[in-house]
Amino acid sequence: MLASAMHGEIAASRRTALRLAEQVHEALMAPFSVDGMTYNIGGSIGITLFPKAADCVDGLLREADTAMYYAKANRGGAHIAFFETTMYLDAERRLSMEWFNKSAAQPFKVKTALRPDELLGKAVGTFVSRKIL
Repeated sequence: MLASAMHGEIAASRRTALRLAEQVHEALMAPFSVDGMTYNIGGSIGITLFPKAADCVDGLLREADTAMYYAKANRGGAHIAFFETTMYLDAERRLSMEWFNKSAAQPFKVKTALRPDELLGKAVGTFVSRKIL
């Protein structure tokens, strides 16, 4: 959900955006019927406010998306969250840990090269032993 600074004040805009998100969330949570069967669904909503410095559509959508995933992951799903820059840091830390855990689970690989070792008193080019480089 993208919400502009409707009141010219961030705090008032946050309250208005939260009320709107709560209405959308409530509508999503309402049971509905299809062919005599009752269903319940839910959803997580991520909110970012604008205008901000260096706004662009992709950046705003990325922020709202990040907040939505934060609401899903950190609040048990089906919740509402406002974007905060710390969410990027948390996501980056989580991805780093996932990469570290994935790479740690891989078998240790060593690339080796063999070369002939020439011992004193032997003819040059005669293989006497091998060294791992």
